[in-house]
Amino acid sequence: MKITFFNLLFILSFSHAQTYFLLTDVQKKYIEYRSFSDELIDHPLYQPYSDLQITNILINDSTFLGQSINLFFNESPNPIKIGTTINGFIGKNNFLPSNEIGINIFGLYKENNIVAACNYRADSKYQRDEVYFGSEGKFGSKVVGRITDSYIQYQKHKIKLFYGRQYQNYGIINSSSLILSENPYSYDHFSFQYKTSYFRYSYLATRLEDKISYDIRNDAIQNEWHKRYFSFHRLEIPISNNLTFAFSESILYGGRNQNFLPMYMNPLNIYFVSKMVERKGLEETNANVLMAFDVLYKPKSNLVFYSQFLIDDMDFTKETRDRYPDRIGYLGKFVWLDPIPKTMLSVKIILMSNWTYNSYYTFGNYTYYGKSIGYPKNGIEKIELNVDTFLYDKSSVSMSIFLERERTQDLESHFIDQKTKFPIGVVQNVYGASVMLDYLYLQNSFISVYVDYLLFENYQNSIGIDKTGFNFQLRFHHSIMKSLF
Repeated sequence: MKITFFNLLFILSFSHAQTYFLLTDVQKKYIEYRSFSDELIDHPLYQPYSDLQITNILINDSTFLGQSINLFFNESPNPIKIGTTINGFIGKNNFLPSNEIGINIFGLYKENNIVAACNYRADSKYQRDEVYFGSEGKFGSKVVGRITDSYIQYQKHKIKLFYGRQYQNYGIINSSSLILSENPYSYDHFSFQYKTSYFRYSYLATRLEDKISYDIRNDAIQNEWHKRYFSFHRLEIPISNNLTFAFSESILYGGRNQNFLPMYMNPLNIYFVSKMVERKGLEETNANVLMAFDVLYKPKSNLVFYSQFLIDDMDFTKETRDRYPDRIGYLGKFVWLDPIPKTMLSVKIILMSNWTYNSYYTFGNYTYYGKSIGYPKNGIEKIELNVDTFLYDKSSVSMSIFLERERTQDLESHFIDQKTKFPIGVVQNVYGASVMLDYLYLQNSFISVYVDYLLFENYQNSIGIDKTGFNFQLRFHHSIMKSLF
């Protein structure tokens, strides 16, 4: 039995704290359905949602599932709340570990415009990660936990200031953003947001982990320690009541003796232009700029179209396009609401070039401790059909089928600037279908049954190795929250 336990949160919060991380996958699915159900766009392209946003989405929602979400967000005159959740699953999985349990302990305190958080999470899967975690330490056993949320935040009127660590996802809910997602471990950063009825501006800056890396362009290639820095900004503009546009830009830069560069920290600067024309020093040339464009369009009250297009690197002249491969990505999602009552049908497409997120200089690779800062993989094509129904008050059913093909994953290797077929190397093909039934037997307790069938061709990118199998899991989740004082 693999054990995931103890998630300790102590939060000092303004009138609407961010407790989005307490929600389960089925609750987030329901928020997605409800956020699209209004005639107007009520779907911020940024997570985590605040309590206020979720409260507005679920206003007048009397369903059992809606009330289970509001359990965490209802206002209380008591400033401090504490609670616990326990979740896990048992079953059979032919391809991944399948027995796991988790215990979360958290506390919330709400006061005026300030929020501070500290969240410790232990998880048995951390023991298999030798990239992020260090030595065994004084307890004489492998690391089982980390602080996932730890921050102080101030929000008043149109401005929010934030310092600390928290998972971020700049894109549509329940899909990993291509430019800044929840995929990597949470990392400490400074950010601020400014929001009006005309636009929302977001900014983030941090220093990532130092790493041993190299530059493939050097005549004598050698591994050295390099410092790494990251800045990100984003502008969301609601063009109309049914159309929203967003532009994001990020830059990851570093070097042996590199420090923060003001031109790459300037919130209103255009990083791409600075990289092209303001490269004064040798190490300032080593900067990896990515851009993303988001469009959310709702032509009818029950139809939603979303696209996110990522540019890591792209050439435009005939000579360079013939010579160098593009490094781009695309995420598209179509949502059809209520083809039958209380049902959401969606189709999602993912296309990522072979070398997206890789760089000539590996300290510029778009990763944090080996995990992509954007979409989890590159060199991948995937199409997925999902049907989620909330027809019954205490239960939901989710069904999906997908087809996927992908290259061997190596996000830490250097970029190879040669035109190659897509995906490169031995291609793993995956065909899958799944069904999940969630039953809310109490307002704060779920039981879930999950079954899937997977068919692999060239399993783990090994030519001629095919595998198939049914997988079964019985999952559970229980939460308790109490007010103090």
